[in-house]
Amino acid sequence: MSDEWYYAVDGRQAGPVAEALLKQLIGSGQVRPQDLVWRDGMPQWQPAASVLGLLAAQAATVSAGPPSVPPSAGNPFDPGSAATAAYVMPRAAPGKVVAIKVMMIVGAAIALLWSLGLMASCIFLIWPGTYLALVTGIWGLVAGLKADRERPPKAIAILQICLILNFDVTNLALGIVELVFLGDPEVATHYDAASQLPIMQ
Repeated sequence: MSDEWYYAVDGRQAGPVAEALLKQLIGSGQVRPQDLVWRDGMPQWQPAASVLGLLAAQAATVSAGPPSVPPSAGNPFDPGSAATAAYVMPRAAPGKVVAIKVMMIVGAAIALLWSLGLMASCIFLIWPGTYLALVTGIWGLVAGLKADRERPPKAIAILQICLILNFDVTNLALGIVELVFLGDPEVATHYDAASQLPIMQ
């Protein structure tokens, strides 16, 4: 039987990893007892706690797992695999993460409009706030589009707050709320999990 393991945490698939590394991930809490694991030779996904030898204490309580699937041949991470469909269900990002994404995109659009408006007047071409709005808008738009998967830099929220130099009160408010949300433990946990467990296609 192969020593290479696959595992799924919060709908994200990872692997293959050596059994020793999988045990370390379980010991550190990055893979929980109820998270699903699979390796070549196993008929289906199983919670880590139900696989002998993976957990130090096999008495760990495992919550009710997903429904059984019939054994499938090959790697369950293949698209269309019955195991993938039954066991690896994508989970939605927390509401605050979605709110950060929306606020960044809206703030970026407003900043770009401010920048274009100031540039159109020609007088404000030498005003630093014109270029601050342009940079904030472009950077905020790029980071906002992938903010549900990657932690956006706090610097963008700080730049949004600085747009008060252009009397942009909307970005001031959005930047403050984004900073508060980025400091939330639930949001931090979401981004930490996303950075540690790459999605396998």
